[in-house]
Amino acid sequence: MATIKDIAELAGVSPTTVSNVIHNKKGKISTAKLELIKHYIDELNYIPNVGAMILAGQNTKIIGVITDYSRKYSTEVLEDPFMSAILAAIENEIRCRGYYTMLHVAQGEQEVVSLAETWKVSGLLIMGLESEECIEILEKARVPIVFIDCYLKDTLKVQSKKIVNQYYNIGLEDKQGGYIITKYLISLGHKNILFIGDQFENDTVNRLRQEGYIKALKEAGLGIPKCDKMYMYQNQEKRELTLNHMYEYWKQNIFTAIFFCSDYYAFQASRYFLEKNVHIPRDLSIVGFDDNKFAQFAYPSLTTIHQDVKARGEAAVDMLDSIIKGEKIIDPIVRFPVKVIERESTRKI
Repeated sequence: MATIKDIAELAGVSPTTVSNVIHNKKGKISTAKLELIKHYIDELNYIPNVGAMILAGQNTKIIGVITDYSRKYSTEVLEDPFMSAILAAIENEIRCRGYYTMLHVAQGEQEVVSLAETWKVSGLLIMGLESEECIEILEKARVPIVFIDCYLKDTLKVQSKKIVNQYYNIGLEDKQGGYIITKYLISLGHKNILFIGDQFENDTVNRLRQEGYIKALKEAGLGIPKCDKMYMYQNQEKRELTLNHMYEYWKQNIFTAIFFCSDYYAFQASRYFLEKNVHIPRDLSIVGFDDNKFAQFAYPSLTTIHQDVKARGEAAVDMLDSIIKGEKIIDPIVRFPVKVIERESTRKI
């Protein structure tokens, strides 16, 4: 395995100079020498000794990617097509920028802070946490952080200058998405539209999508279908029970369309209703949210809200890289636009 000393001898420079290049401390190194050092780093396939870097307290070039640990008891958090798509985009962009990815499903805020300190990560990308959890991490972690789909509530604690100046988030127009997909269903003639979220009722993303749904109903003078609250649980057996309840309400003509908070749940519901000989969309219209890669191949193909997952993942890494380099961030809070994609799972009534 090549060492810094090997590269230094070939390039005709000191080991310290090579080390500075590896750690992005280029100083007064000439362009020619810089390119020569990079050439030998690539040619010898040099791999930094991360253990030694940690012991020396150096920048490890590791980006910690933390998923929503509130779902830690479910293996499905990494199986969700949305999660796999955004992680793929993040990992590719991290690698292209010369960093290494550490993926972790943490058990709580303190574990996130400990991970950052123990591994001397260059920065953290954190997905899907609630406001209180974000604040705890912002107060304790001493590394650059960019959140994805994490929204801070307007509290006195959040208004503190320290929190505001450290809060960077790549979000989505979730409320607008819930609004326009519901308006779309209303335009098809549906007056009884059911919204189904997941079991995490207080999840901000889930709540924003539901708020958009309610706004569209109110504007049209429509109400929420009168039935018990139902959720798509992480547990498969509980999800089956929810679908059974849904089917019973459908037989009572309580609703003619269902808006699911994600494509993932819409797929399962479509299959369930088809097995009950409920034709989609002749008997029931179904829409989702995300437009994941399976939406166009499902049967019937799914009408949904499209979001550019790849662009969001790349934007998060770009923002974190800029913060690490000390560059000024013009827009610390970004919300990506959404749009309706009409396919075969909906029809006019």
